[in-house]
Amino acid sequence: MNTYKSCKNLFKISAAPALAIFGLVGVVFLQKPRINLEEEKLSKAKYIRQEQSETIRVSFLNKLPAFGFSNLVADWVFLKFLLYFGEGKARPETGYSLVPEYFEAMVNHDPRFIQAYLALSPANSLYAGQPQKTVALIEEGLQSISPEISRKSPYLWMYKGSDEMLFLGDT
Repeated sequence: MNTYKSCKNLFKISAAPALAIFGLVGVVFLQKPRINLEEEKLSKAKYIRQEQSETIRVSFLNKLPAFGFSNLVADWVFLKFLLYFGEGKARPETGYSLVPEYFEAMVNHDPRFIQAYLALSPANSLYAGQPQKTVALIEEGLQSISPEISRKSPYLWMYKGSDEMLFLGDT
């Protein structure tokens, strides 16, 4: 009788982890086809079509009336930029040609959005290869920014200066 109880307890103790492992393996097995579909690389033509539709969206965001909520539109533009810039599989295929448009839309809607400058400036200068546009957009934004706005506002002068010195040869 005693051995029966010990065998029953041993079964209870070992059954729970075995069922958990079996359930986990079942979930992974059932999700495998879905994971494979998501990992499938799109063709270059599909990336180009996505880039063209994104170009239309960015031009719309640039012309979008804000109705007093310019900072929210600029936040939306910045979030869209982050999604665009972080799309790792598409960027080697299509490049970074829309970064200047995102930058311009952000400056047009909220020239005081300092955090966005800190991300968009290197992206535009280094990845899109347009430091002259970066300098022009930072100059436009600096007209609306004072040192009292944020402790990070002097960084804009540093970013502008480094772009001028490194990329434009203006010393």
